[in-house]
Amino acid sequence: MRKTYHYHIHHDPVLDPFTRLHCLHVWSPLDVPAMRAAAAQFVGTHDFSAFANKTRVPYTVRRLG
Repeated sequence: MRKTYHYHIHHDPVLDPFTRLHCLHVWSPLDVPAMRAAAAQFVGTHDFSAFANKTRVPYTVRRLG
């Protein structure tokens, strides 16, 4: 089974009323290279048992790519 998550950032000085419930609104400058470097730290195989309800999720090791 595979899941895909999408996170949206609305980068503008003015809040968009149509996307305000579905996007993170950021008005300050973004450091895109730093964001890419931070996201690269998640790539690989990790154990997410600290975040899981172990009675419902027996296998907590996931591969992020």
